Amino acid sequence: MSSTEKSSLHTAWQALWERWQASPFLETTLPAERLAAELERGFQRLYKAYARRGRHYHNGTHLLALFEAWQNFHRQLRDPDTVALAIWYHDAVYNPLRKDNERRSAQWARQDLQRWGLAPEKIQTVVHMIEVTAHHHRLPEQVNHDLLWFLDFDLGILASSTDRYTRYVEQVRKEYRWVPEALYRQGRVKVLQHMLAQDFIYHTPTFRQAHERNARENLRKEIAYWDHLYA
Repeated sequence: MSSTEKSSLHTAWQALWERWQASPFLETTLPAERLAAELERGFQRLYKAYARRGRHYHNGTHLLALFEAWQNFHRQLRDPDTVALAIWYHDAVYNPLRKDNERRSAQWARQDLQRWGLAPEKIQTVVHMIEVTAHHHRLPEQVNHDLLWFLDFDLGILASSTDRYTRYVEQVRKEYRWVPEALYRQGRVKVLQHMLAQDFIYHTPTFRQAHERNARENLRKEIAYWDHLYA
């Protein structure tokens, strides 16, 4: 992660917590100086996690992309700063060898936010959003309006330009470099076909109108690439 990316993320983190401290939903008992120090340590821990070696896609650049989407659409959100917290923590734990990354990321968020005194209902919303990212198209029975936007932000990469999508494919493959090529291809194609089988990739009408067609085209092209490679 570059120093510019770190600086941008640090600025966003500080601005977010300034807003929370001005809201009625931060019920901390920590003195101001202690809270400031805790928040700074919280940022540094997250930064180190996203900058960890082996994160070729799920890193600070990915976070910044989600925050760009958040900035573009935050007026559509009912609780934008809660969504921002979900963005911060959603990939805090990322180990391709494990299947509980989302649950562990949600636990990390819960522990931090409880320690800093965020209102329980806000914490629960953040935790729920992160846990749902384990299966983007397996929605709970009761769907939070902002959850749909958050999930669309996270899948925004699927509708990117051809060059950017190609880099994304390469970056994800590097994160799974320990998986033999044939097995990776099999698993990856299965995931792509599952997404294409959904009525919609994106949950919000805004993203469907702007990005659905491009995302589906990218997924089809990637499947064709893997099929050609192993033809």
